[in-house]
Amino acid sequence: MTSLSLRAVFHSPNASPGEITAAQELARIAGPNVTLTSSAAPGRGVNV
Repeated sequence: MTSLSLRAVFHSPNASPGEITAAQELARIAGPNVTLTSSAAPGRGVNV
């Protein structure tokens, strides 16, 4: 299995609670150095 190599996970500022939870869990399993941010525009990273 390949590990995730992420630096940032973004969710929409008006995301539903489920979308925010999904973004939080993805950031958590990706590693301690991954930032989770609310962003109105797509960023360089994974957009949930």
